[in-house]
Amino acid sequence: QTEKLVELLREKAIGEVRVIQATFSFHAGVNPEGRLFKNDLAGGAKRAARVSPVPVVNAGDGGGGQHPTQALLDLYTIQRERKSLDGLSVAIIGELDEGRTVRSLAYLLSKFERVKIYFVSPPELQMKPDILALCNFGRDQVNSVKQATEFGIKAKTKIIAPVLLYTARVAGGADSFDGVVGGTSYYWRLEDTVPTAKAFNDKFRAAHGGAVPSDYGALGYAGVRSVLTAVKNAGDTDTDKVIAAMRALKYDFYKGPQYYRGCDHQSVQSVLIIESKSKGMKDKNDVFSIVSIEQPNEKNLRTCD
Repeated sequence: QTEKLVELLREKAIGEVRVIQATFSFHAGVNPEGRLFKNDLAGGAKRAARVSPVPVVNAGDGGGGQHPTQALLDLYTIQRERKSLDGLSVAIIGELDEGRTVRSLAYLLSKFERVKIYFVSPPELQMKPDILALCNFGRDQVNSVKQATEFGIKAKTKIIAPVLLYTARVAGGADSFDGVVGGTSYYWRLEDTVPTAKAFNDKFRAAHGGAVPSDYGALGYAGVRSVLTAVKNAGDTDTDKVIAAMRALKYDFYKGPQYYRGCDHQSVQSVLIIESKSKGMKDKNDVFSIVSIEQPNEKNLRTCD
């Protein structure tokens, strides 16, 4: 009955999300504690989870989507037969471009130690990337994001940029950068949760006609101020004395606690994971959503060994 309802709604050209909502409404009287959701819409289970009042288990969604329940069964079978999931060499063969089980299995296998995965298929049926990493900067990054959007790459591929800057997003525009995920050292909306960010932003606005600081603008401010603070604490401009003062420096100028690692003077600070948006913007400066914040931790840095 559910399949008939979904097909009927699709024939009437009702949007995917409304199809899912209507399907769940169709079962509203059942009151389950969870739902197994399987359909042919890639990303359908994720959409279903947004409108379901109970947990949703993805039992397979669309060509090029995911099938975690089947992948878990595959892992169990391998574990039972081989006694371990570490150190395996696995060849996945066939029509891979739309294979949902393949994607989930590859993802789960990657969680184990020393696993090598080989994808074997004709060129036209090869696995398409889930993620496109743009490791460029400035104007090159803006042009790359615009081209990816124009070519339709974002329809099935998530774009990430290890360094995603406020100025690049402003230059590239909301539509081109919509959904792009990346990392940054600072975003002005930190003021919502970090008092020193709010104080810094307010002073910057007052000095610059209401404008908000960019990531590199904030970074430059903190760099100069940390050196000046070290000079003041050292009571001297002697290089060795300033270095010693900076090693001892513990500060929160604009984004939360920071300090310099003793072995190489690397700044230990928070890193923001942000996602560009084109809707739900507070104002023209509200171009990112803060997805998560990695708090200062030396374990996130390369060792000095």
